[in-house]
Amino acid sequence: MAHHLLREPTGAAQKDAMFDDYLDQSLQLDGFWVERRDVGPGNLAVCYLRYKRGNAQFIGASGTEQRNAFDAHYANDKGPVVFDIEAMIQQGSIGDRPVLASAFGERSGCQFDAPWSPELGLQIDAASGNASSHGTFGTFNPLFPNAWYFSLAGLTTYANLVHVKPFFSVTPAKDWMLQAALGFQWRETTNDAVYTIPAQPVPNTAGHGNLWTGAYLQLDVAKQVNANVTVGAQFVQFQAGYTIPAAGGHNVSYGEIQVSLAW
Repeated sequence: MAHHLLREPTGAAQKDAMFDDYLDQSLQLDGFWVERRDVGPGNLAVCYLRYKRGNAQFIGASGTEQRNAFDAHYANDKGPVVFDIEAMIQQGSIGDRPVLASAFGERSGCQFDAPWSPELGLQIDAASGNASSHGTFGTFNPLFPNAWYFSLAGLTTYANLVHVKPFFSVTPAKDWMLQAALGFQWRETTNDAVYTIPAQPVPNTAGHGNLWTGAYLQLDVAKQVNANVTVGAQFVQFQAGYTIPAAGGHNVSYGEIQVSLAW
């Protein structure tokens, strides 16, 4: 399947046609997904994506971006031990620079047979950064990332990243869930920047500072009101390491309340 992605018009065009999307000829995505269930204890899926974007701008590379992305995903959500493992490789070019980048993510947990159904888990993520100003370009492109995977604060993305996050959750009542987590972040290389959602480099971090990016506390609570309504809240406190304050950044406190309707 080949298609062009849609984006909203801006400026005068947006004023005249507020809800009219239009074709973005500079951005293309196509590929396929194959899944096989009950492979050992879990389900296995493989994916190929062909991504093309005109006038891409990265630190150390610019021009037409073309990436072939290969993805393998293995997951199990049944039983006391659950896991979700994914590995990705990207090959292609940006302008005249060849691209070879990779990423890995896993989230696993073990639920104990005890009051409140406590679960202890661990999330580990890694995404390559660009280690050199010459030769092969190594910054992983998360393509269309969802900030929810790390936290709703939207401070972290899959680029030049090493991330370790232990978490603990309980279910004090049938329709309630409470979770606490601590996230620790490093850069894969100091030659590349610290990145935020979607893949935005923090100014003055590439080539400066150290590998340590910072740590954050995350607290979640969710209540299933009925079959159609869920209420949730999240609080995140991010303590930046040396590199971000030295570049003019600061710590972040974030809170959000959501009401979800489904029918």
